[in-house]
Amino acid sequence: MKSIRILGGIVSSMILLNACASTDTANRSVKSKEITQQIEQLTRLAKKTEANGDLNNAIGFYQRAYSLDTDNLTLIKNLTDALALRGDLHAIEQIYARATETLPENANLRRQYGNVLVKQDKLPQAIIQFQNALQINDNNPEVKSS
Repeated sequence: MKSIRILGGIVSSMILLNACASTDTANRSVKSKEITQQIEQLTRLAKKTEANGDLNNAIGFYQRAYSLDTDNLTLIKNLTDALALRGDLHAIEQIYARATETLPENANLRRQYGNVLVKQDKLPQAIIQFQNALQINDNNPEVKSS
């Protein structure tokens, strides 16, 4: 009788854990959808603002979108392109430094990071990024041309 109670308790606990896991997954899915929608909205605002000539506010919208998803290559490109129009190489360098930490196997990010470092006359650091890019993907013609 005692073993039946223990087994019943274990089964009940497993059912409860499974229900909690399902709820957690559903909540993450809703949050993910909400975040995606926020990113899309911020990106639309940024592009519209940039087209109207307000680069600083456009960068602010891109930065907010990027803060929601720092691994999003499109957001990284949009933000760094806008920052390049403003000539803010230091900010671009920081974004690529962070991106190469979170996406270390992306050869193109390392190549772009290296290019920004070259523009700032930081040649030793640039060479390291180009070498890392070649180690990751030495068959990519864009990486080889850097």
